[in-house]
Amino acid sequence: MQAKSTLQWFLVTLVISVLALVGMLAIFPELGLHDRLRFISSGIYGKDALDGPFSMVTQGFLFHFIITSIWTGSFFMLYPGFNFQQPNWIKTGVVFGLLVWGIMNFAVVPIAITKDFPKALDFLGKSLAMHILFFGLPLALIYIKYLYPKKLKIS
Repeated sequence: MQAKSTLQWFLVTLVISVLALVGMLAIFPELGLHDRLRFISSGIYGKDALDGPFSMVTQGFLFHFIITSIWTGSFFMLYPGFNFQQPNWIKTGVVFGLLVWGIMNFAVVPIAITKDFPKALDFLGKSLAMHILFFGLPLALIYIKYLYPKKLKIS
């Protein structure tokens, strides 16, 4: 990866990571940001992170950023390999948001968390909306519209 693309990846990851946290707060307003970041830390540190020092909050953001960077990097690497006749950031964002939602909700989070993870349909529906609206769509928009190196000519 070149320096310019590494910087782009880092900046896009930072924007998407913050947007995802904003999405969590908008769609699930019952818990504050500190509680959410402590919850993320609990995937590594267990239940102690939920009531631990403020460093659990900052580490929660770091872990969230790392997870987001993995997903962003995956998108940056995978997207150019698909041979689209006409890139569509909306379809791509919805599909990628759905993919991330599925893997995070049914594989990553249930393995890492310290307490029962909600599986109610209303929770899953809100979580899906959050992953599409605040993760998949913004990532696809930024990458396809502004960073994707192949500019298609429509004749």
